[in-house]
Amino acid sequence: MAASDKLEAREVTARPIVLVVDDVVLVRMLVADSLRGRGFQVLEAGSGEEAIRLLQSEQAVSVVLTDLYMPAAEFDGFGLARWIRNHRPEVKVVVGSGVNSALDPADAPLFVGPVVRKPYDWKALEERLRAAMSDQGGSDTKGGAG
Repeated sequence: MAASDKLEAREVTARPIVLVVDDVVLVRMLVADSLRGRGFQVLEAGSGEEAIRLLQSEQAVSVVLTDLYMPAAEFDGFGLARWIRNHRPEVKVVVGSGVNSALDPADAPLFVGPVVRKPYDWKALEERLRAAMSDQGGSDTKGGAG
């Protein structure tokens, strides 16, 4: 392998990994494509259950961007965040939702910051994800309603 190939491989693996979880396929694809264009490696899951399987096998995930309400899934954004808190506490959880409702204060510590509203402001979403990745601790206990 040439030195430039090794460098390129190292750069690809050094990019942060975001797991995008949304039950609406087109939304998930749009978000994933936008994040890839902003330099992130992206994994995709259509449910909380699928996300958990990925998190069990992929240790390099830095942050999960999850839809809050996924009616057909056994694990919605809340259930997924609780699983992450218990099994992968180093992974940050950023929540996005098209539903304009505040988080229950009891659930707020599961997430990093307030809910990111859909449709997404791509620059603000990128900033939120990078800020979550730069925080070295577990989930932010200052999360809140938004």
